Amino acid sequence: MPISKISHFAKLFILLFLFQAICFAKIDLTIKEKQFLKDHPIITLGIGKGWIPYIIENNEGVLTGHNIDIVNEIEKHSGLKIKFHSDKWSKVLKEAELGNIDGLAMSVAHKERSNKFDFTNMYGSMQKLIFTRKQDEKISTLKQLEGKSLAVLESNLLELKIARKLENVKIVLFTSYIEAIKAVSLGTVDAMIGEVGILHVSNKIGMPYLEPSIFLEDKLNMVFSIRNDWPEATSIINKSLRVMGEVELLEIQHKWFLKNPSKHKGSHPLSLEEKGYLKKKKVVNVCIDPNWMPFEAFDENGKHIGLSSDYFDKFRKELDIPLNIIKTDSWHETLEFTKSRKCDVISLAMKTEQRSKYLNFTQPYLKTPLVLATKLDKSFVNDFNTLSNQKLGIPKGYAFVELLKKSYPNLNIIEVDNIHEGLEKVIDGKHFGYIGTLNSIGYLFQREFAGDLKIAGKFDEKWELGTAVRDDDKILLNIFNKLISNIDEKETQKIFNKWITLKYEEKVDYSLLIRFILFAFIIILIFVFWNKKLSSLVDEKTKELQDINQNLEKRIIEEVTKSKKIEQKLFQEEKMISIGELIGNIAHQWRQPLSIISTSASSMEVSKELGLLSDKEFYSSCKSINNSAQYLSKTIDDFRDYIKKDKKETRFYLHKDIENFLNLVDTIIVENNINIISTLDEKIQLNGFENGLIQSLINIFNNSKDALIENEIKNKLIFISTMIENDYVVIRVKDNGGGIPTNNLTKIFEPYFTTKHKSVGTGLGLHLAYNIIVESMKGTIEAVNKKYTYEGIEYKGAEFVITLPIK
Repeated sequence: MPISKISHFAKLFILLFLFQAICFAKIDLTIKEKQFLKDHPIITLGIGKGWIPYIIENNEGVLTGHNIDIVNEIEKHSGLKIKFHSDKWSKVLKEAELGNIDGLAMSVAHKERSNKFDFTNMYGSMQKLIFTRKQDEKISTLKQLEGKSLAVLESNLLELKIARKLENVKIVLFTSYIEAIKAVSLGTVDAMIGEVGILHVSNKIGMPYLEPSIFLEDKLNMVFSIRNDWPEATSIINKSLRVMGEVELLEIQHKWFLKNPSKHKGSHPLSLEEKGYLKKKKVVNVCIDPNWMPFEAFDENGKHIGLSSDYFDKFRKELDIPLNIIKTDSWHETLEFTKSRKCDVISLAMKTEQRSKYLNFTQPYLKTPLVLATKLDKSFVNDFNTLSNQKLGIPKGYAFVELLKKSYPNLNIIEVDNIHEGLEKVIDGKHFGYIGTLNSIGYLFQREFAGDLKIAGKFDEKWELGTAVRDDDKILLNIFNKLISNIDEKETQKIFNKWITLKYEEKVDYSLLIRFILFAFIIILIFVFWNKKLSSLVDEKTKELQDINQNLEKRIIEEVTKSKKIEQKLFQEEKMISIGELIGNIAHQWRQPLSIISTSASSMEVSKELGLLSDKEFYSSCKSINNSAQYLSKTIDDFRDYIKKDKKETRFYLHKDIENFLNLVDTIIVENNINIISTLDEKIQLNGFENGLIQSLINIFNNSKDALIENEIKNKLIFISTMIENDYVVIRVKDNGGGIPTNNLTKIFEPYFTTKHKSVGTGLGLHLAYNIIVESMKGTIEAVNKKYTYEGIEYKGAEFVITLPIK
């Protein structure tokens, strides 16, 4: 492509261009639409804050994302600039309904909103999915969701509609996707509804724990909702979306939601409008580069050959009209024919600023490295900025003339007529080198310049080639984008294998290699010298290490034994603290029965002295004294059973073990006004360590009790339930103390971890419970924060879940 020099009237040109962008936009605007652009050059649309990757704001306040790319294209085609206002979706929706902003992005065409908004055409479509936590049990059907909780965005009408259709599913509302992702990741909610962008968000916030489990039939068709007193804005956006076409919109969507769009190519059939256009057009005139093998050329019979010829043969099979190849003598003439509209398309071309003035470009379908060819006696080039005084040839009108001058302004680039002339001038010594694509240079190396030239350098830039279409024919551009999107990767590889056989290899600079060998030889000599000098020192140190190793195992055993003793001592201290609390509890429990015994005995003594003691009073007092004594005896038995160490596993009823635990902490429960709500299966029996399980439950109870007191909860609740699930016994203990701080959830079972003052706790209570449950009883224990409803009131607290094998 010939590069025009910058006009002396550049400023005037820019002003005229801006004026044209408004008044004579690339789409055909009505008088009312043009006037609207003059009156409202910028409109403001609301979008949900944190809706990544639809809109992304970096630390400098720069916006990117799927919707940003869409509105940039709308501005490019129509001149209408769209600014975003982001906040919580509920607030954004209210602002739009009050008329404080002009409409909504990422919207859905709901009847509820149609009285205030007009809806544009669809600009994207997202399938709704159910996401779950990776490590949880696999959920693959909606039936498996029954009895579980589902996070839903409270302001998302479609998601609410989907959720309400599901049977026996608890809906938990959230104000943002980020909150919902955190809830599912932490296990407080079982699943959530969203689109594939949820994975992007979860990775972005450092919580990559979700996976898609169920693909729903429901889809979100994204539209812009525009205030209904601005119909011109809606029509301008619709015209822009039509110009962009289905392929461009899909490409933008793939860019932000798929890691490798090329893997997701599929069939893109032509629309009825496009088929009608082709029928009316009858023939498409195509220009090529006449001398650019292996990409394309004319053979001696004037036939189109090369890579592009195979691609266009494939395109012909999908179109109902001929692709007529126009004969030109040079690349420069090809560009001129396109400017004069003798050609509708160019088979292979790269997008540049200059060419964009009269051409539009499809997505690339060929990519090739850009390299430098020199004579064999030249050194390999690592830094192209060192070639500022050397002449480098490149064909006239090639896109990289423009791009290289921007990247390497000091290069002395000389335009030649074609690749043959450029390589000949290198051989003759007139030019230092020739810049071209690896494939085209390699093709000629094998056929005409073998043994004369070499590839001495590779640029970082790549030549990305697509089809160029005249800029006044948007439908034809969309058609070729679809043709390119339908290209199968296997077919691409087959075409490449047919025409391209050379691979890039860097030539070695032998002078540099010799210097490297000499340097390496010196290093080796120094190494040998020091090796001999150090050998005696190594022998001496080796003997010392052997002596150390002999004692190392003994020292390790001693340290491990010492560590275990310290840990056992701390465990014992933790249990003694617990025993101390229970002794205080027992003292409280004994006050009433001791008082009854004392009162009954004193009453009988006085009555006897006065001669008033009747048989009825005597037997009643004896019975009262006996009942109280039995109660004291049972309390002693419970305490004795608790403090003695389990020597072996026993079989016991779980509900009796829990009742014994509750008896031990009864006074604490009463004094602190704690309501115990228990749901116990009295048929459950376990093999295990009965007292160890009581110790674990006491430690969990103390954790809940402390949370209820510290957080000054008025209606203190602790729920205890037992059940059998899949041949396992499950014990759940939960409270309404507000929950455990998220950053502490993964630490609470670690030894010595505590948020209390050291005078209050050792940090071993829950660790001791963990060891008893996991190591001694071969079960599991976990803690989660949970929201739940009891007697019509919603609470939040910690839930400990103990799972034990029945056998």
